[in-house]
Amino acid sequence: MNTTRQRQRLEVLDLARGVGFLVVLLQHCLGSLGITVPGRYVPQDATILDFFFLMSGFFAGYALEEKLRTGRVTIAQAVTERAVRLRPLVALGMTLGLISMLISAPGNDAVLPLLLIALKGFVLIPADGTQFGSPDLFPLDGPLWFLIYDWFAYLLFLYVLRHLSLKWLLAIAAISTAGLWWAAISKNTLSFGTLWADCGWSIPRSLAGFTIGYILFRLYKPDRFQIGPRFGFVPVVVLLFVVLLPVSVDWRYSGALQAVMATTVMPLIVFFGAYVQADAAMTRLARFAAKMALPVYVIHNPLVRTLGLLRWDFHLHGAAGIALLLMQFLFPVLLAFLVATYLDVPLRTFTNAYLRGQRPG
Repeated sequence: MNTTRQRQRLEVLDLARGVGFLVVLLQHCLGSLGITVPGRYVPQDATILDFFFLMSGFFAGYALEEKLRTGRVTIAQAVTERAVRLRPLVALGMTLGLISMLISAPGNDAVLPLLLIALKGFVLIPADGTQFGSPDLFPLDGPLWFLIYDWFAYLLFLYVLRHLSLKWLLAIAAISTAGLWWAAISKNTLSFGTLWADCGWSIPRSLAGFTIGYILFRLYKPDRFQIGPRFGFVPVVVLLFVVLLPVSVDWRYSGALQAVMATTVMPLIVFFGAYVQADAAMTRLARFAAKMALPVYVIHNPLVRTLGLLRWDFHLHGAAGIALLLMQFLFPVLLAFLVATYLDVPLRTFTNAYLRGQRPG
């Protein structure tokens, strides 16, 4: 295994991940128009979550493996940094979700149960929201389901995966990928994960994506070859091609198609995207995307849901409906920018410096 890694930002992958989170935002905005609407415009968007799991596995190895091996970072520091990265954003997302749910389900009898659900969500503990008509793991902010599976995969990396040989990693990837394929064919979709009933399917899916991503890191060698900046947008274009592929979600082989995309095309995007060089303009765009990606994902759903209520309360159609849809998309991006600038980045900078015994500047 190549133990020397060129320390650089992989800007093209950062940009692709940022675009992926915007696809999720768009899908939920369209979903506020009706449950069947996203299937018309982003019919194969389910595989975007598999791309996120792949990226998590790749970047876990890229950012931490050598530091952990040489003792520059301890497991406790890695866990703390990850928690600081997630928990404030999760708390904000749950707070927005609580406000949104109170608006849609007013009444004194709803306050205490919703508050208990929010308190659980602050520490990424799933809760039962069936009394509010939500079967989600996180009734106040449904997309957080991805973070809990990603968190457990991250812990598995710290304590187990990074110590395994490539042979054992391939074995784990093969077994978990078989589970992913079984789920995709059985359900004829990979559009699952947010519900309690999805746990049995989501565990092998998340483990498959994360492990394959980590294997890709093991195979990655910065000096193997370089792809010029002229191909900088190719990974993003291929990613968008996959999620916008005009194949109906009702097609009898849709699940198998999504499994193929998740286990072949998405890994190729990650692996070759790591070798693509970015020019100055793309670098700036990628850094902005990397800064915004996670805040957009965590906080967007309550905002989209609350704004979506206005559509039905005021029967907005035509130009007014389009303006509201635009607000649903842009307002989370704007708020995410403010959160990233004044909360996420400063807090992570302070914490990382403190954990390394440096005086935060």
